[in-house]
Amino acid sequence: MRKLCGVALSLLFLLLSVGVAEAQQDWTITPGVGAGPIKLGMSLKEIEANYHRDPKADHCIFHGRPIWIFYKEGFQVNYDAKQKAMQIYFDKPGIKTPGGVQVGDLSKSFLPEFGNGFIAHELPTAQAMPNQYLYVYRSKGIGFQIEGERIKFIFVSPAIK
Repeated sequence: MRKLCGVALSLLFLLLSVGVAEAQQDWTITPGVGAGPIKLGMSLKEIEANYHRDPKADHCIFHGRPIWIFYKEGFQVNYDAKQKAMQIYFDKPGIKTPGGVQVGDLSKSFLPEFGNGFIAHELPTAQAMPNQYLYVYRSKGIGFQIEGERIKFIFVSPAIK
C-alpha cells in the first residue's frame, strides 16, 4: 500500500510539474512589464505564493533580505529594498517575446523585433569560457544576455525614457 501511495504521489507531482511547464509555454514577455503572471513591482510574498525557490541555486540574501532569487519555474528575480521585483530574468526556453524570441535562440535573433537601439556591453569572462555580451533596450525595458552564439537570458526591467 505504501509503495502504491508513493507511486501515486510521484505521478501527481509529475503531472503538476508538466502543467506548470505547459502554462509557462503560454507566457509572453512584455518589455517593461514582465511575463505571464510575473510582473515588475510584485512583492516577494506574491511571487512565492505560487512559485518555488530552486534549492540548488546560489541565492543572494543580505542580512536576511532577498536580493536575487532563482525560481525552479524558469525565472530569477532581483528584489529592491522593499522586496519588490525590480528585474526579472527568464532563463529557460519557452517563455517568448511577442515576436517569438526565446532563450536558446541565435544571438542576434532579437534584432528584427527590437531593432538597433540597444546599448551593448561585453561581460568579463574567463579565458576558456565563451564570450558574453549584454544588449539592453533601456527605453523598452528589455535586454538579452548572449553567451557564445545563443541567448542565455532575457530580462525585463522598467523602461527608462
